[in-house]
Parts: sequence; C-alpha cells; structure tokens
Amino acid sequence: MISWSYYGLQAWKYVFGRGKKTEMVYKILFLLATVIGASMSMGAVFAFSDAMILALVFPNMIGLLLLFPKVREELTRYMIAIKKSKE
Repeated sequence: MISWSYYGLQAWKYVFGRGKKTEMVYKILFLLATVIGASMSMGAVFAFSDAMILALVFPNMIGLLLLFPKVREELTRYMIAIKKSKE
C-alpha cells in the first residue's frame, strides 16, 4: 500500500502538477479507495486491481510503438560500437 501510494502520488503530480491542493486531492482519493477496497470482497478487489493494471498496458504499448524507431536506431549504434571495440 505504501509503495503504490507513493508511485501513484508521483504520477499524479506529473499529470496534474505539483502543489499542496493537488497532492491533498490525491491523498483523499487514495484514502477513499482504500476504505472502499477494505469493505469489498477480496475477489472484487483483485478483479478491480487486475483491470487497472490491464488498463496501464495500453498507454505503455502505445509508447513502445512510438519509441520503437528510436530504440532500433540506438541498438544499431550500440552494435556498431561493439564491433569496433572488438577490432
């Protein structure tokens, strides 16, 4: 809970900006989610958690697809540097 809270807060600050008010909004939402999650069945909590992690896959996949050409370019430069160092 502590690590998820911290990572979530850092992402929240990145998206909504840094400030006492935005940080307080996140903490209240996190507290509400914690209370609601504690009152739900374990199966429902796991299902919701799995759904949210799945939702994170989509923006990550889009980012991977957009960055693929840059990664290919850097890999090519790296492989050339390795070949030169072996000569």
